[in-house]
Amino acid sequence: VSKQTVYKHFGSKEELFVAIIEATVGDVMDELFERVGSPQDRRGGLEEELLTTGRRLIVLVMQPELLALRRLMTGEASRFPRLGEVWWQGGPARLAAGLAERLQRAVDDGELALDDPRLAAEQLQWLILSIPLNRAMLCPGQAYTTVELHKYADAGVRAFLAAHRPR
Repeated sequence: VSKQTVYKHFGSKEELFVAIIEATVGDVMDELFERVGSPQDRRGGLEEELLTTGRRLIVLVMQPELLALRRLMTGEASRFPRLGEVWWQGGPARLAAGLAERLQRAVDDGELALDDPRLAAEQLQWLILSIPLNRAMLCPGQAYTTVELHKYADAGVRAFLAAHRPR
């Protein structure tokens, strides 16, 4: 299509980029939640659920196309602040909200001891993703195998559980 058609539909470069970010991040989070399933569909205990979620999250987030989009979005967020907000709300904030609900149930059931499930959910995300995501963002040629990614996810979940299991 012509540039004029694109701008007629989206209005601006920023609106086009926002639409791409919303669709991409939404698709990734939809896939994560769909694979994990609803709470009533889940089998196993808290640790198994978090390990499964962590492994799926890290594999999805570390897709080369998503990393490339993340780099581009990060570079453009200062010029187009709405991009960062769309990325945050559609990805990390949405995931934190879902995890916080699960963590609150674990607190209610006596499986975890924590005061702020939302903060704990955000910390859990970072424990799972921080090392490979930071390295991949700063060293674009860095590649990880699924086994390596699972190792990072498992270590993050186990560190989180060690810190928050009731004494």
